[in-house]
This record gives sequence, structure tokens and C-alpha cells, in this order.
Amino acid sequence: ENMNLHVSVIGQGVSPLNTTSPAQAYALAKRAAIADAYRMIAERVKGVHVEGQDTIKNMMVKRSTVRTQIKALVRNANIVETTFKEGLCEVEMEVVLSYSQFR
Repeated sequence: ENMNLHVSVIGQGVSPLNTTSPAQAYALAKRAAIADAYRMIAERVKGVHVEGQDTIKNMMVKRSTVRTQIKALVRNANIVETTFKEGLCEVEMEVVLSYSQFR
């Protein structure tokens, strides 16, 4: 039985304020959006390791931290669509995985 898992995400990236041209702003925002999309694919496919720590003093939370970590190799992801508006770039990315890859 050859079934496929289709994963589709939309990554977002914002251009920095100190860019020298609209082209640079677009390129940097797109790079950030692609990185965000890869991260989201990895989260969906592999899951996220979550580590939390609370420091309590005098019965009150003094400090609360949460760390997330993902380790994954994403191959053959394709950009379906890219939109850029008012400094925000959105990249729709998809990857098709066969269930045999998880065995």
C-alpha cells in the first residue's frame, strides 16, 4: 500500500527596518519566510521537544522558561506561492512524504 502524506505550511518573514532597497527588503523577508516554513514542516513531521522550567520563591513564580527544539532533515520541499505585502512575506511550502519513509 503506497500512501503519501502531504504537508503544507505557510511561513512568514518580516523585512528588517534598515534595508537599503525594496529588493533587499523583499529578499531578506523571503529568506526568513522560507526558514519559518521549513521549521513548521519539521514540527509537523517530527514533533517538537519542549523543555520547561519554573522557579518558585515565596509561593510565587519568579521565573518561567520554555525552550523548544526540533531536529529534522527536510528534503524535496517545494515553494508553491510567495506573497509580499507591507514588509511581510508569506511563503506557502509543501512536501509529499511516502509512509514507507517512516518505517
